[in-house]
Amino acid sequence: MAANASLAPPASFVSGATPLLAAALLALWSSGALVVALTVSLGGLSGPAQAVLVLLLGAGAAASWRFWRGQTPQRLAWDGGNWLLTDPGVAPDPRRHAVHVVVALDLQLALLLRSRTVAPSGRSSWLWLQRADDPHRWHALRCALFAAPDHA
Repeated sequence: MAANASLAPPASFVSGATPLLAAALLALWSSGALVVALTVSLGGLSGPAQAVLVLLLGAGAAASWRFWRGQTPQRLAWDGGNWLLTDPGVAPDPRRHAVHVVVALDLQLALLLRSRTVAPSGRSSWLWLQRADDPHRWHALRCALFAAPDHA
């Protein structure tokens, strides 16, 4: 339910790699590893199928590591009319830093967001934000994300 943009308070928050993200990625990969280990140990699949599962497990580990390494600190800001994404300490310019933001995963204490530049390149990036990083700004960020018309 999108509300009038004037209801969304200005907000900003810095994203980045955190211990909680590392734990979540490790838990996700470990779940896959457990399934593969159980499947292989119970002999439910032939040799080639087992090899495919092991390759997928390795690809999952590589993808998780790449995602983790890609979580460099970035400041996401809502100025009352635009979402802006910059490096921390850089003054946001709506002409250069405007992004569209979509909430991909809402864990209440952490958010996974997808941002896409408004510029013609339309470059996308994933942002991990968690309440523990800045508890005083968390509520304003969530209000802006769910009240601003650009969240969907």
